[in-house]
Amino acid sequence: MQLQSKLTILLLSGVLAVLTQVGGNGLPKAHAQSPTPDPGNSANPAAQAPSDPNPGLKLAPVKYEETVEPGQAKDGVITVLNTSSRPLTVQPEIENIRMTGDNGTLDFYIGDNPFRLHAFVQIDKAPFVLNVGEGRNVKFRVTIPGGTYPGGYFGSILFKLLPSGEAQGSAQVAQGGRVGSLLILSVAGEADRRGSVKEAKLTQNGFSERKAFEINYANTGNTDQRPLGVAFKPVGSLTIRNTFGSKVVDQRLTGETVFPGAARKFETKTSKPLWFGRYQAQVSLAPGEGQKADSKTVTFWAVSPLALALFVLIAGLLAALTFEGFRRRKRPDTVRPTSSLSRHFGQSQKATGGFSKVPSEPNHSPEASPTKGERSKHKDDGSPAPPKQP
Repeated sequence: MQLQSKLTILLLSGVLAVLTQVGGNGLPKAHAQSPTPDPGNSANPAAQAPSDPNPGLKLAPVKYEETVEPGQAKDGVITVLNTSSRPLTVQPEIENIRMTGDNGTLDFYIGDNPFRLHAFVQIDKAPFVLNVGEGRNVKFRVTIPGGTYPGGYFGSILFKLLPSGEAQGSAQVAQGGRVGSLLILSVAGEADRRGSVKEAKLTQNGFSERKAFEINYANTGNTDQRPLGVAFKPVGSLTIRNTFGSKVVDQRLTGETVFPGAARKFETKTSKPLWFGRYQAQVSLAPGEGQKADSKTVTFWAVSPLALALFVLIAGLLAALTFEGFRRRKRPDTVRPTSSLSRHFGQSQKATGGFSKVPSEPNHSPEASPTKGERSKHKDDGSPAPPKQP
């Protein structure tokens, strides 16, 4: 009994150690990553010149996303605020943008391309000075000429810092820091909205109960012929089934804004914990609600800390019980007598469950009188009883 108690205490200590390990420092820690430039979230780092990634200007809003009918005009306002500790000279600029790679990297250029927007934007490009803490509302107008083909048109209104004195119009303008507000327009009509899931993979498994997936979605809309593609955020779902085919996770997915001809990666985590076993995850994404979806499937094994602890506990208890049963089988039984007297009095031992007292040697003298049991025995079998002694 003492051995069994020691085994139980040792087993519980091991389970506690496992829980402490997987619940604390034993978990694999995610590496810090730089934020992915997102046209839909904040001032895009790609919209700033590499000479000064923090020019001391703050813009609001950082993105305009509109659908415009051909022949219509859209007016907008951008607030520019000086957040530096010195006066700044700022000059507005307009450039086209395009997205490259899988991380939402934006390129600015004034080349001739199907998605050019700079010719549709009107803004006062005269430099102006912002004192410390001062802001200004800069107005602009986007006019889509009649007959413009449906599809996406992308550009940016940039604000470039000029060195002191350049506002007077020097022939040589040094390159300063820039920050911009994105213009993502869709001309109404029959556009090309298509996309596909390039890759879906599990990026965080280990002992974490909530699993992380990385999804790479490509906008496969036309980039060199009409109808042109448009920018959009893919929507869809993440569905996970267990070994028995039962649905354990079914959650909605919304990707990042992706331009035609480019791809975007984004991450998502399961909304529910996964315990133990083999799972199959299906990622389905479409260019919009009601559009044709594309899917990818990922198969993986999952082990949660609680499931591991329970497994260790059950395995340890089974091992302890097996060892205890084996030890009991090996324990020697009560020593059995092997003497002639023991064999002679075997029946008596069985009746009493132990050794019976060895009787003294019987008296064979003719003077001995029969016992009461012997007289009863002769009486029962009909034989004449021995004569009594006078």
